[in-house]
Amino acid sequence: MRCLKTVRNDSGYALVAVLLILTALTGLVVVAQANSRLEQRIGANASVNTRAYYTAEAGAENLMAAVREKMDEGLITMTAITEIDPDPPDIEGFTFVEYEADLSSTLTTRTVTQGPWAGLVSLDRDLVLVSSVEGPADSRAAITLMARVQTMPVFQWGIFYQADLEIDPRPRMDIRGRIHTNGELFIRADDGLYMWDMVTAAGDLHIQHKHTEFSYGSTDNYIRLNDGSWKEIT
Repeated sequence: MRCLKTVRNDSGYALVAVLLILTALTGLVVVAQANSRLEQRIGANASVNTRAYYTAEAGAENLMAAVREKMDEGLITMTAITEIDPDPPDIEGFTFVEYEADLSSTLTTRTVTQGPWAGLVSLDRDLVLVSSVEGPADSRAAITLMARVQTMPVFQWGIFYQADLEIDPRPRMDIRGRIHTNGELFIRADDGLYMWDMVTAAGDLHIQHKHTEFSYGSTDNYIRLNDGSWKEIT
């Protein structure tokens, strides 16, 4: 009888152990399902927040394009900035709550340290572009672009020309000072053209007269390099 009783007790313990293990497994399944739903919500929020960010960025780029277009008309002024009023991008589900360009009224004098205008003095204003949006699931994003508008006083150039510039001296000519044209540059010298400083042009350089390829004399056109040597332009 004792042996039989012992076997029954052991069987009872085994059954209890199995039930406990099943209960633990059931708990793990519930936790896994909860974690899965949480990850889905996190993923959905990340997706809509990413869309909000890129929507705000699109608005900022649209503002910058409008500023560049205004710059093609000439100097960017306070009045010109107030005239910039482009419609924000139409992106479904998102609303632009702030969308503006602001030009500082303070002028700062700086010396340009790099690029083709290095060494010249510029009068700078800070330009701030702000684009912020609201979207689905309380998503929000804001982009702020900081830019600098530079004004270069023309008295720093020896020659500054708005249209096509033609330089074709017959006797020797020395030009000391920077040369710039917002159009095409035509040079053709008879007894020598010596340009002592930087030469820049918005258009192309032509070694000829503007209205005809015919030229008299030689093509003695020289520019002085940074090391003090002279380079013939042919």
